[in-house]
Amino acid sequence: MKGFIVKDLLIVKENLKASLIILGVYLLLFIGNPSNLSFLPPFMSFYLMLSTFSYDELNKWESYAFSFPDGRRNIVLSKYISTFILTLISYSLIFILSIGLSLYLHNLNLGEMFITFLANMASIIFLLSIIYPIIFKFGIEKARIAILGLIVGFVLIVTFFGKLLSEDALIKIFNSALYVLPFVIIITLILSYLLSLKIMTKKEL
Repeated sequence: MKGFIVKDLLIVKENLKASLIILGVYLLLFIGNPSNLSFLPPFMSFYLMLSTFSYDELNKWESYAFSFPDGRRNIVLSKYISTFILTLISYSLIFILSIGLSLYLHNLNLGEMFITFLANMASIIFLLSIIYPIIFKFGIEKARIAILGLIVGFVLIVTFFGKLLSEDALIKIFNSALYVLPFVIIITLILSYLLSLKIMTKKEL
């Protein structure tokens, strides 16, 4: 299991340079409003983790990994654990950076910043929980259209409700949902893992 996770993190490391360039550009564009940095970790985590699937598919990793004891289970579990590690690290670093910028600009609102980061983290975990079973079922290349559709659909729904409801209404809804959100995300993640595991268990190469 450890080797599977290390392999994913090493692939992420190889693709980290492009993400750091994007981070630099993003900082220059939104340096006046550090809270906007909360949108960066989801993008980085999403992009970097998908690169591990592309690498695996290109190098026929599954054919090799299936020969290991519990290879199918370890493939699935390692992806979820690697995603958690990467998401936690990226959010922690960007959160600290945002606090530093806010202190420098004298506009620190720690509570609002924390809630914004929490909402974005929940969003990316929810999306990945839906996307991962699709990738395990069809492969990353065939799943790209479905992934794009899910992302566009998610953004459109959020934008629609953002325009439909007032800011006060959105705040009330979010505050109410905040108590159940962790449970929803955890349940979604568990169901996603179980579905992915079932797909991989039945998968033939």
